[in-house]
Amino acid sequence: MSECTAVHLSPCIVLIVVASLLLLINKHVLPDSALFFCEGFAVTATNYRVVSFQVKYKESSYTKIATALGAVTMGDRPKPRFITNKMCPFAQKVWIALEKSKVPYKLEQISLYGSNGKPDWFWDLNPSGTVPVLVYYNDDNNEGNYSAVVVSDSDLILNHIEQGKVPGCQMLSVQSLTDKTTDQHQQVASLVHKWRQTFVNNQLIPMGKQAVFSSSMSPKLQKVLTEMDETVVGPYLSGNLFTTADCHVFPFVWRLHQEFKFSSSSYPNLVQWLEKCTKDEPAVRSTVQSAWWWWW
Repeated sequence: MSECTAVHLSPCIVLIVVASLLLLINKHVLPDSALFFCEGFAVTATNYRVVSFQVKYKESSYTKIATALGAVTMGDRPKPRFITNKMCPFAQKVWIALEKSKVPYKLEQISLYGSNGKPDWFWDLNPSGTVPVLVYYNDDNNEGNYSAVVVSDSDLILNHIEQGKVPGCQMLSVQSLTDKTTDQHQQVASLVHKWRQTFVNNQLIPMGKQAVFSSSMSPKLQKVLTEMDETVVGPYLSGNLFTTADCHVFPFVWRLHQEFKFSSSSYPNLVQWLEKCTKDEPAVRSTVQSAWWWWW
C-alpha cells in the first residue's frame, strides 16, 4: 500500500480504466499525454498514469466531480485544497511540503473508517479512496476561468510542489541552489531520489512494517538505517537545503524512532536530523501529532 485508505464506482471510471488498460497494454495505442472527455469533465493521462481531472467549468451542468472540486468560474484563484487525515504518514509528507513551500491552502480532514468515514464527494474526487489528495487550480489562458488539477498520489504531489507546479508555492527544488553548478544540481537531485525511492519506498516501508509486527528491528533493517545514517549530508538529508527528501523521509523515520528509540550512538546523524527538524522547522513541527498511524 502506498497511501492511507480505509471499490466505489463513480462517473467515468469505466472510461478511465479502459484508457489506462490501453496505455498499459500498448504504449503506442495512445500518445504520452492524452485527454479523455466524459460528462462535462476531462481526464488527463500522462506517462500512462491518470494524474489529473480538468473540469470544464464553462459547461452549464456540472457533474458530481465538479461539485467535489468546487466549481469556480470567475474571480480570484481558489486556494489549493489539501484533503487529508492528519494521522497518515503519506499525508504528513505532503503536509510538510505545503507548509515549507509557503503556499496558502485549505486543509480538509476526512475520516477514513467507521460510520463517519469517507464522504461520497471524496469518492467522486478520488475513486481509489486514498489520502492525501491535492486539488489546485490553473488559469492557463489568464481569463479567470480555472481548471482544477487533482493529484491523488503523495509522491506525485511532492513532485508537483517540488517543480513549482502548484500556483503560489516556493519550489523545494535543487534548482534553487544558486551557488551550485549544473553537475552539482544533478548530484543533489540524485541524492533526493535515493532518499525518497531507494531508502524509503523500496526498503524502509516494507522492512519497517515487519519490524513493528515482530517488535524488533531485523539485521536487514538495521543495515538500511546504518546506510541512511551514513548518507546524511547535514544539516538536512541532502545538504543545506530542506528538500522533498526531508518531507518524504521524516514521517517514516520519526515513527520508527518513536517505536524503537534510536540511540545517538547507533544512528547519530539520523537522530540529529530528527531533532533539527522537530526543533528548528515549524513546517515539520506543526505536522507532528500526539496520535498517529503506521503506513498499513
